[in-house]
Amino acid sequence: MRCFFSAVTAIITCFFVIKPHLLIGVIALLWGLRVLATRDKKIILLVTVTAVVFLGVGWQEKRTVQSQTPREVQKCQGTIRVYADGVKVNGDLATFTGVWLEKKQKVQLYLYLKQKSQQLALKKLAKGGRYAFTGQVQAFSPPTNENQFDYQFFMRSKQTYLSLRADKLRRVGDLKERGLTLATIHAWRQKSALALQKLPQPLSSFAQLLLIGSSEVEFQTTLNQIKKLGLLYLFCLSGMHVFYVVGFLRTLAKFFRLKPGLENLLLVVMLPFYALLAGASTSLLRAVGMVWFRSLSQLGSRKLSRLEAWSLVGLLTCLWRPLSVFNLGAQMSYLLTLLLIVVPDKVAWRQNLMLNLFSIPLLLYSSYQYSLWTILLSWLFGPLFTYGILPTVLLGTFLQPIRSFSNRLLWALCQLFARLDQHAGLVTYGKPALISVCLVLFMLLLLKVHPHKHYYRWCILLVVSLNFMWLHYPWHGEIVYFDIGQGDCTLIRTARNRQVILVDTGGKVSFQKETWQTRQSKTSGQTVVANYLLSKGINHIDDLILTHQDTDHVGNFPSISQEIKVKQVWIPAGMEQSSSFQRRLTASRIQPTQVKGITTTQHHSGWPANLSLLHPFQSGKGSNEDSIAFIYRYYGINCWFSGDLDRNGEKQILQQHPTLRVQILKTGHHGSKTATDPSLVAALQPKLAVISAGRNNRYGHPNQETLATLKNYGVSYLNTAHSGMISLRIVKGRPQVSTYIK
Repeated sequence: MRCFFSAVTAIITCFFVIKPHLLIGVIALLWGLRVLATRDKKIILLVTVTAVVFLGVGWQEKRTVQSQTPREVQKCQGTIRVYADGVKVNGDLATFTGVWLEKKQKVQLYLYLKQKSQQLALKKLAKGGRYAFTGQVQAFSPPTNENQFDYQFFMRSKQTYLSLRADKLRRVGDLKERGLTLATIHAWRQKSALALQKLPQPLSSFAQLLLIGSSEVEFQTTLNQIKKLGLLYLFCLSGMHVFYVVGFLRTLAKFFRLKPGLENLLLVVMLPFYALLAGASTSLLRAVGMVWFRSLSQLGSRKLSRLEAWSLVGLLTCLWRPLSVFNLGAQMSYLLTLLLIVVPDKVAWRQNLMLNLFSIPLLLYSSYQYSLWTILLSWLFGPLFTYGILPTVLLGTFLQPIRSFSNRLLWALCQLFARLDQHAGLVTYGKPALISVCLVLFMLLLLKVHPHKHYYRWCILLVVSLNFMWLHYPWHGEIVYFDIGQGDCTLIRTARNRQVILVDTGGKVSFQKETWQTRQSKTSGQTVVANYLLSKGINHIDDLILTHQDTDHVGNFPSISQEIKVKQVWIPAGMEQSSSFQRRLTASRIQPTQVKGITTTQHHSGWPANLSLLHPFQSGKGSNEDSIAFIYRYYGINCWFSGDLDRNGEKQILQQHPTLRVQILKTGHHGSKTATDPSLVAALQPKLAVISAGRNNRYGHPNQETLATLKNYGVSYLNTAHSGMISLRIVKGRPQVSTYIK
């Protein structure tokens, strides 16, 4: 029990030091009172020492981040040591994870491949090596939009602080893979992956996932379907898989009639190798560590309990990688295992229900959605996985005669997942407040300990309902100018989400590539725009306004439509004839009947009432000069939007609306000198200009001429490249502008 108090103290201290938060401070205070309530001097002393130690660990971690993270891009050269399984290839991009020998730091190096032969050679690489490089070093990019995935923090949790962009890279030597070294184990893992890749699909992908914890880019679609259904835990190497491995090793020991001491010694020796071969994820190390400590203790006189093993592994994890406590996989692994130890249930369905209920708050805080079928499917697929899927993968991998049959079964399983995904029953809840997550978890625990106290259920229902109302029916509307890179995307939503409008979607301009160069990845429309909408409990867009056909304005709308339902689309009349628009429309989930071409000379049924259409005057081709321009009236504040409309178009609008005034001006064409004419600024008399431009973009946006115009007329401006996401809300009748980057 003392070890348990120490482990929980370590976890709370890591949370508090690394990401200080008032709620974590309150939890730490309550935990301190609980410790004092034990009146056990040894526990109090141990907890005090643990808190002091991990305050130092957290402080040292923050100091390490500051000292090892460059503040700006720097030219560099050196040598990187990469293990055999440290090279990943995605289209024409190769990623090397290793150690920069001169700096003695873990790094991630990126190399853009110029030839297909390079790609094939790296995919077949079976040995680790040392590589000499020249290029640029910089810190990983932090998130610049609210609720965007923090890749920088994710890499820091792996103690990797540097990102290298290699201009040149050449292999200068192999790693010594003699004897039982880390290089040898990683080489075994890579050779296993290469052997498994030769199996037919989807058996190959399932085998890599379940045997060595490696996932292929091509298998991502199926993994996303499994994730939506809430079944991803079955296919991630963790405690359940360790249970199977331990069972196999114990069976092997009994077959050879080994004594209990030798059986435990076998586990102590073999489990670390299994953890390394299987990828050594945090959840896997937790499971392996618990079995390893208990097996080691059974070689001596004092046997560790499961709770003591859990506590020891937790302490070592916080000591080794303190930032890992923020990882969802680690949180789920430690929390659910603790529940199985402290409040076990012999009835299988009740235990499954308990684990799912405790999982929901954490999953919603991370992914904002939950499938109504998850509890039922996890109850059905648990036995199916144990007695069907896993044996099928193992037999198909190692027995040639039944390989084809096993592959057909797994193909049918993939089709089943695809069908279930179409009826996943996803509920978009949004991102709950941290305090509500903690309260629900605490009351679920009280309900488990005191099942007959029904008021806990009512309290849980009240917290969940209030949080749902707060997310789905906000008191205030907002305008959000996303930091979408070199592109444009703006969200307009009214109070209580009565109307949700998206103006453009952003998109990455790319040149024609060969098939081998194509990368599999999510678009910024999914990772930024759709992610933000879902985090706010929004799963639909009432009106999608595509100002014109340029990729940096419309390129993401097919991918966004895969995540968010779109009711109707507005485009400048004539753009529907564009072949590029038709290709994107075909790739989306939007029907042609939902698309409406508009001009100012016609009445358009369904056009948002609080938007005044200013342009285009006639049909065109959807080019810059045909851009849709309009005024949005927001609680008495006029906001200007004009896509990439040129100066001539701006002057034509002024001729028709000479008395027009606005408070917020969205500069045309990302601040280019082709837009934002001085006469426009003089006439509109804006108080604030918003510029959407990418960092270090090759177009030189915003242009100095545009900035000079704004300065001459006393207009302050904000640029997404410097401020990140920019939001405008009305608070107590006054406009409040906030930026993500302070």
